[in-house]
Amino acid sequence: MNPNNLYVALVAHNEMKYVLKKFVEQNQDFFSALPIVTTGRTANHQKGN
Repeated sequence: MNPNNLYVALVAHNEMKYVLKKFVEQNQDFFSALPIVTTGRTANHQKGN
């Protein structure tokens, strides 16, 4: 497995989107080092929409 091809997928059910957002904020160093793939609604929530 090539570490240059790693991605993080973020998906959460509606009631867990806030929890996921807090988790990502608390682990920003890890998540900022990798490309993130997510669903549209989870992405909007992560952005604060």
